[in-house]
Amino acid sequence: MIALARKKPLPLKLRAFVSRRPGITRKIRGQALQTISYEDALRNKVIIGTPASVAMRLRYLTGKLGLNGVPAELNCGGLLGNKKVMRSLQLMCEEVAPCFR
Repeated sequence: MIALARKKPLPLKLRAFVSRRPGITRKIRGQALQTISYEDALRNKVIIGTPASVAMRLRYLTGKLGLNGVPAELNCGGLLGNKKVMRSLQLMCEEVAPCFR
């Protein structure tokens, strides 16, 4: 899963709420994620594919949403073995990240 970061910070009131109540915020996000279909997750929440297709999708989203960063969750749910996680990280660092430098 790839989380996206906006260039513009959250409004001050919202930042204060989120920082004071991280447990509630996580709980709300967790509940929302339980209702998402697999197809919706692939379409709107995660980016999976070859390094070229991941870079292309990230380029599109960074431009459309005005993002300046994209932290990656390479083993959401802890279901992948260490070898696959390390290979994903290697591909991100060697083939995807250079597209944004």
